[in-house]
Amino acid sequence: MALWKEIGNRLAWLFRRSRFGRELEDEIGFHIQAPADELEQAGLTGAEAQRQARREFGPTLRSREETRSAWQVRWLEGLGSDLRYAARALRRDLALALAAVGSLALGIGANTTIFSVAREALFSQPSCRDPQSLVQISVSGNSWIPMSQYRLLEDAHAFDGLAGMNIQMVVNWRDGNRSYRLAGTRVTDNFFEVTGIPVAMGRPIERGESNVGVITHGFWTKHLGGDPNVVGRTLALDGESYTVVGVLPRDHRMLAGFGFTPDLYLTKDPIEVMLYARLPRGMMRQAAYARLKPICRELDRVYPDVNRKWAKEVRLSEVGGVERLAEDGQEAIPLAAFFGMLVVVTAIVVLIACANVSSLLLARAFTRSREFAIRMSLGGSRARLVRQLLAESLLLALLGTSAGLLLNLWLTRLLSGVHIPTPLPIELVIQPDRMLLAYSVALTFVVTLATGLVPALKGTRAGIGGALKEGGRQAGPAGYTLRNALVVGQLAVSILLLSVGLLFIRNLMYATSFNAGFDTSHTVVATFQAVWGTYTPQKLAGLVDTALERLRALPGVEAASPASAVPLNPFLAFNRPGRPVPAGRGQHSASKVQLQCRGAGLLPNHGDSGSARPRFRGFGSYRGAAGRDSEREPGAAVVRKHQPCGSHPSISEQSRRDGRGHRAEL
Repeated sequence: MALWKEIGNRLAWLFRRSRFGRELEDEIGFHIQAPADELEQAGLTGAEAQRQARREFGPTLRSREETRSAWQVRWLEGLGSDLRYAARALRRDLALALAAVGSLALGIGANTTIFSVAREALFSQPSCRDPQSLVQISVSGNSWIPMSQYRLLEDAHAFDGLAGMNIQMVVNWRDGNRSYRLAGTRVTDNFFEVTGIPVAMGRPIERGESNVGVITHGFWTKHLGGDPNVVGRTLALDGESYTVVGVLPRDHRMLAGFGFTPDLYLTKDPIEVMLYARLPRGMMRQAAYARLKPICRELDRVYPDVNRKWAKEVRLSEVGGVERLAEDGQEAIPLAAFFGMLVVVTAIVVLIACANVSSLLLARAFTRSREFAIRMSLGGSRARLVRQLLAESLLLALLGTSAGLLLNLWLTRLLSGVHIPTPLPIELVIQPDRMLLAYSVALTFVVTLATGLVPALKGTRAGIGGALKEGGRQAGPAGYTLRNALVVGQLAVSILLLSVGLLFIRNLMYATSFNAGFDTSHTVVATFQAVWGTYTPQKLAGLVDTALERLRALPGVEAASPASAVPLNPFLAFNRPGRPVPAGRGQHSASKVQLQCRGAGLLPNHGDSGSARPRFRGFGSYRGAAGRDSEREPGAAVVRKHQPCGSHPSISEQSRRDGRGHRAEL
């Protein structure tokens, strides 16, 4: 108890010095006045009694210092004193202080901004109730599971709740005479109940409801004009009417992470879902795994599948942080590597700024060598001078970090809520938090040591006699050598960063202007999404044939053909050789058609000798759905001539393996 009382008194001294000072003066006055009154009653005069009482009490200044030392935190008091002296010293050299703070602010601002963006994209916590007890379930090494299997898992009641969602949905919204493609997320009717995602207006989707939806704040403001009466409004989505029951907050973060932000959540059972389970209070993931494993064995019995075993590779992972990044595996590696590269580059920029400030402080320390010599001749130690110089570096680092954080807040406010131009709807919600504060504090100490340690040690190394004889002149060759090394280092690293930046810009220009093998300047791709379950294969083929006939009849259109995927399309998916296609994927791709309209040949004919593009042996152009009988004629494929075969199966072997009798031509 005495220790805690002492700590409390020392902390109270930091914030109530004036009160403690008044109480100390009153106590000292009491200890002097009480003996003086007794001496005066003994026959001494008032003045003689006061003098005698003061002599008996001793030096009051010493008593004040000893009492204050018992209250105050010495190192903190010394640091405050050093910072005040550093502020006065830097105020006399304002140009150096402004240059140093500006350099550090730019480097730290860029670094902390990239840190905030990377943390939000990779490790953000989703907007849900108690994310620690919400887990994502993967069975058979896959995060996706068909709805029939989901129903069996839900009926097992192994957890407090089990919900599913599908983020890979495109929704057609009919608004008057115009149609829009929206990024929709299909969820089970208990999704909001299990996850506890909050809403800003209205209410969440409730169990048993159908044809209702919850919209995001961005969709509400950009497409619906921020209508305050939006709750209860009906939207025509995929040919059906959906009622808006709620609006999500502006800072909503989805469970999928990575800044993915759909336009709306809809209650319509998708074909397959990602699983999220709410663990009972106090249950550890090991116990939840023990509950889930027998249910997965039951899945293997009820839904046998030769391509997968449900009870194998069962995992329960967190819905945020590092575990979510690890759960996504190789798909998240490029994104993590990209942000890691940006953090490293901006860290190098901070080091360049530190080297710049260090060279300024080194020159300033050499000009103050006579001052340091005089202070050491009067009894000051070298350690005390080094501490004072480090205090100046700390003050510059604090000012630079504060200015960098202001720059960070401005930049993140510009980036927050902006739709990033990517194929997926990405919108980051970047807000300052404790991690940013901790990172900034750590960065402040690193910058303090990087900028001030070398100048402090070098500037105070000269002896007293030598510094006084030189009369405060600049240091000798050693000082110039160190400063030259700092300048050379700055130039070398700056040239390296500029080279990397130029290479990046050059590669970006090549990526936008490279020869794709066909005429991209006269090729247009139009995509439409058919509503699930409303088109049979024959009806969809008729729709495609009608669209092709109308497109080919348009003036200036040389040819048109359908495709499920086209080159240079960001949605084009592929699998690495030897990597199996996930079961259940691609079986509904017939409902998505991409029409290629070209004003010049998409694929050049093999007899076109005047074409500079690669020539193909075999057919020279695509044939549309109306140009062949799909029931009798096998499919055709075009492969790259330089594609190495190696140990992979031949094309004919792959064709026989998939059982579709595809013909490959080169």
